[in-house]
Amino acid sequence: MTHFRILTNNDLITYQQLLLNILNKSDDVFTWGIYDYEIASEDNLTHNLSQDNNNCTIIGAFIDGQLIGATTLYNIKIHGLAHKIFLENMGIIANDNDTRKEIATALLNQVFQYCQKQDIEILLASVASNNITAKVFFSDLDFEVLALEQHARKYNSHYVDQHWLVYHIKEIPS
Repeated sequence: MTHFRILTNNDLITYQQLLLNILNKSDDVFTWGIYDYEIASEDNLTHNLSQDNNNCTIIGAFIDGQLIGATTLYNIKIHGLAHKIFLENMGIIANDNDTRKEIATALLNQVFQYCQKQDIEILLASVASNNITAKVFFSDLDFEVLALEQHARKYNSHYVDQHWLVYHIKEIPS
């Protein structure tokens, strides 16, 4: 059975190992902002996992005590933007696509519950334009495509285009 919880600095080493494993296996990626090992550095991850960081929450998925998946939520708590959250770095390590999709769906259900508790109305996600599996996955969960952003990310001299997706947690009055 899969267990979910918010990760802390106590999870630093296992979370870093998960990220490094996912960096080498594109099949395990649903949405991703990490394209190099520098971002998975201990300093960067310590900041993101800190309980003092009010803008970042990382939810992990565990089976038999082993971290097998995670996703990062960024909430920019400034006037006018606090009602939405950004989902990034969602990856699941599993032996087959069906299991990966099942765990990813359960992880997203945890994200939806977290958003409801935090009074978040809108969930945004970005998916690399060539990640067809992820685009189908999010479409099956009723995420809508907002736009295609060309050259959205730049890593050294390599650009990555991405699709921006939206999911409405709450019905927003017109």
